Amino acid sequence: MQFRSYAQFRIRGAILDSLRTLDWSPRELRRKGRAVEEAIRVLTARLGHAPGEAEVAAEMGQNLEEYQQLLGDLKGLEIGTLHMERNEDSGEEELAYVPGRPRRIRSFAACGASSKTGWPRASPICPTGSGW
Repeated sequence: MQFRSYAQFRIRGAILDSLRTLDWSPRELRRKGRAVEEAIRVLTARLGHAPGEAEVAAEMGQNLEEYQQLLGDLKGLEIGTLHMERNEDSGEEELAYVPGRPRRIRSFAACGASSKTGWPRASPICPTGSGW
C-alpha cells in the first residue's frame, strides 16, 4: 500500500470523526429521521400514492401526535450537507459544503402542509413541482 493511499484513508476518517463530534444532533434523532424516510418510501410503494401523516404514523407504530412531534424535532436537523467533489484542477476529491437541505430529504417534499405542524405532507414526488 502506498503512503498516499494510507494517508488519504486515515485523514478522511479523522475528518469524519471530527465532524461527528461537532454534530449537535443526537445520533438517535438522525436514526429516527431515516426511519421516517423509509416508512414514507415503503408506504408510497405499497399504496401507489403519497402517504398522509396518519398513514406514516401508523406504519411507524406511533400515534399522530407522536409523529408530528418527531417531525418537529427533525425540522431543524439538516442545515447543509457535505459532498465529495473532484477538483477540476488537481483531480483530487474534496469535501464541499452545500447549504440547505440535502437532496435525499426530498422524500419529505410535498404539495401541501399539515394544518397542525405546518410541515409538508409526506410525498417522494410532488406532481405540481412545489415542495421545499
